[in-house]
Amino acid sequence: MQQNEANPAPDSALISCSKRERETVDPSLIRIVEFLDREKTRATYEAVAEVAGVPTRSVGRLLGDRCAMASWVVNGNTGEPTGYSRLDKHPALYEKSEIIRDGDDLIRRMRRSSSPNPSEAKLRPS
Repeated sequence: MQQNEANPAPDSALISCSKRERETVDPSLIRIVEFLDREKTRATYEAVAEVAGVPTRSVGRLLGDRCAMASWVVNGNTGEPTGYSRLDKHPALYEKSEIIRDGDDLIRRMRRSSSPNPSEAKLRPS
């Protein structure tokens, strides 16, 4: 099947976005967003703010440009990333119904995922 502008390749948005995702996501959020992307799991702006130690209202700005990798951070009421078009969202965004709503839960999951010894993982800034 040939691809055209009306029917772009499914990964085309991800490819063009992925090059700039790391540059636009604030360093305080990059590990969190990479974890969510790797696990294909959504988390609320509130949970991400708790882990990053930033105000909830700042999370959207700190995520940078709207693109697939950042779309894992969602509004707690709607389960949607705020202001994202269908093309900005990760194609797997709805594969899991679960949404991480608590910063402590997000930290536990990140520690389990990245460290053989959870007590060694330090995620919150001192």
